Amino acid sequence: MTFIAAVLEAILERFNAVSEKLQSEEMDVGTHHLIRKFKSSQQDEEIKELRSLRDFLLSQDLKVNAIHKRKIMQVLSCSSVIFSFLSHLTDTDPDQIYKSADILHLIYPSDIEETFGTECIYVTSFLLQAGTSSTYLHKNKLLMFKNLYDLHPNVQIALKIYLCTPVQPERCFSAPAKS
Repeated sequence: MTFIAAVLEAILERFNAVSEKLQSEEMDVGTHHLIRKFKSSQQDEEIKELRSLRDFLLSQDLKVNAIHKRKIMQVLSCSSVIFSFLSHLTDTDPDQIYKSADILHLIYPSDIEETFGTECIYVTSFLLQAGTSSTYLHKNKLLMFKNLYDLHPNVQIALKIYLCTPVQPERCFSAPAKS
């Protein structure tokens, strides 16, 4: 057993001497330079990754905005078709009025109630008795003047939605030209 202890003592003394030599101040293995170079390369890689992520997010944002703009244009182009039955109430079949009113209720469930179709039929009978023109604005003014919006609030809401929807949003919301 003394033989093993003597061999292990020699090995441990040699290991300790090498360890002390490597840890001394005179021994420069370029670790500081390597650490700085490693950190610098890590930062460069992180910067490249962040820039590529930023570019990716910007491109995705542009795509989302383009899709959103196309959807808005589709909705606006469809709005005149969806609301068209309101301009022809006196000429439209009551079943078709109910179907069109249900479609508007499905599109605007938080604004227009289920009773909208019935209100349209009542307004149609009033317009037939009044013999009025078929423009949206004229109907809106007539119903407001006769105080019928208290009886038919959904008709007022539908007309307001249509009358407040821009026909060409780019022209309506773009900045005026500078002279």
